[in-house]
Amino acid sequence: MHPHGSEFRLEFGWKTAGQAHGVTPDPVSAAGAAALWIGGSGLEELAARYPFVEFSAIALARERGDAVEHQWRKMLESVEGDPGGFHDLITAASENAVLRGCFPYLGHRFALAEDAFTPDVLVTAFLIRPGWYASNRLAEGWGFEGDANAAVAYMVDKVRARH
Repeated sequence: MHPHGSEFRLEFGWKTAGQAHGVTPDPVSAAGAAALWIGGSGLEELAARYPFVEFSAIALARERGDAVEHQWRKMLESVEGDPGGFHDLITAASENAVLRGCFPYLGHRFALAEDAFTPDVLVTAFLIRPGWYASNRLAEGWGFEGDANAAVAYMVDKVRARH
């Protein structure tokens, strides 16, 4: 809880991840929300009792223990109908049992982490051109370069090597 002028800004965390946040001018509500959270409340109960508290769908998925599945579902939706982007790779990766167990991220690259609470990336792939992907660039060139199926095989090897 951070006093800020006439407001109290609250951040609710769990397992190193921010789960919710809120702002209220009422110190009693701020203290009540903090106490409820520390006492073991879930996100939905916290927000129902203190409507100034907000949380995201991924935070709720983390709380429920289905963050990996939630993230894959959202990621597949985001690349649907985009054959020029990461569509082929993400579709192929989502069909692989080893990779499907990892937490996926998508931005300027496709990356996989151990879980929704670990920021350490296990393996990444970059889009070079439609349907063609590469791993991290090394001094001697790309560590890997190929189509979606070859990229999945490479990523599986890297994930298995890290376990």
